[in-house]
Amino acid sequence: MIRFSSNQFRQFEVAKRKGFYDALRRDLRAFMAKTDPSLSEDRVDTRITQAFQTCADNGFRTEKQITRLCYILVTFPRDYPVRAKYVWIDKMIKANASADVRLDRITASIKAGASST
Repeated sequence: MIRFSSNQFRQFEVAKRKGFYDALRRDLRAFMAKTDPSLSEDRVDTRITQAFQTCADNGFRTEKQITRLCYILVTFPRDYPVRAKYVWIDKMIKANASADVRLDRITASIKAGASST
């Protein structure tokens, strides 16, 4: 019988998590290259890292939540929290609700804004 220590399980989890973030970073790079090809690789990586950190800082934990929010965040300017035009998204990210509810509200606001233009 094979036995695994809790440390080995933690290592598997860390490797899985790293693989998720590596794959998401690749996907986001490709997405950003299509949506804004003028951005340098450094600026793209900075925005992706900022999106990852925003997720970590605000309780977005599942792969689905992280993926959804990252794809949203990379379409906004890097300094969105301090721009009057975009302060609403920062407030929604930090609102007192579950991550899924916050994501649904953000998505609905974006769709409502897109349909009103």
